[in-house]
Amino acid sequence: MDREWSHWAPPPDGPNAYTFDADAVVDAVTGLTWQREVAGLFSWARAVSYCDDLELAGQVDWRLPTRIELLSVVDSARVQGPYLNGVAFPESPVSSFWTATRAANEPGEARRTVRFVGATGDLWDSPETRHGVRCVRGGKLTAVASPPARFRAGAETSFDEVTRLMWQLNVDAARYDWMAARSYCEGLRLGGFNGGWRLPTRKELETLVDVRRETAPASHVESFPGTPGTPFWTSTVGPAATAWTVDFGFGGSTSLNGVTNSIEVRCVR
Repeated sequence: MDREWSHWAPPPDGPNAYTFDADAVVDAVTGLTWQREVAGLFSWARAVSYCDDLELAGQVDWRLPTRIELLSVVDSARVQGPYLNGVAFPESPVSSFWTATRAANEPGEARRTVRFVGATGDLWDSPETRHGVRCVRGGKLTAVASPPARFRAGAETSFDEVTRLMWQLNVDAARYDWMAARSYCEGLRLGGFNGGWRLPTRKELETLVDVRRETAPASHVESFPGTPGTPFWTSTVGPAATAWTVDFGFGGSTSLNGVTNSIEVRCVR
């Protein structure tokens, strides 16, 4: 099964469906079980071997998470960071964590990282760099997680069989500031639906990123033709008049943008 695509509906920010003990955190939405404490700072190869060799909570099938798996525990409701549930996951000074995902848009063996502080949500780095490690195991698995079977396209919309979200198929030619983007989606009449459209959350829009694309756009181009390789607004707010965007030109990296900037929009319902 392809773990580079989500096998679940995007978890909410804020209160999460976590249960935990001293060793592990279980997410009822994704089915993933997380190492509760930060393992430490390792190179990428050392991070992989650490998780592969880990024996914790009576389990031995731990592994390094993929990008979309690690992004599932980001809590953007904590606008000042660290963007993480501090009760389930005790806070630590580690800001950036390794994932198992290769940075396809970068030369060599660069790997994706996820940041839990600052204005950039995920990037990539040389495998020799030391980053934090939090291992994972399990997770829900579906048979249609990968495109093209994942998306069912119509003339104006594309339906995600996994998340059950319906997406605007074609991006509007105009760019909008954040408030105008919200108004545009809320007033959209598309695919026979008069209303119900909205700006997607950060986690929702991240489910459209195709991390294996070596060139822009970082989306499944057969399912979403004509997608520009540029940032797109999300409804997820940040501090000091900013909101999160997902950049389909740089491997789907996430970052904060000022709400007065003019940026692309893809609505969802």
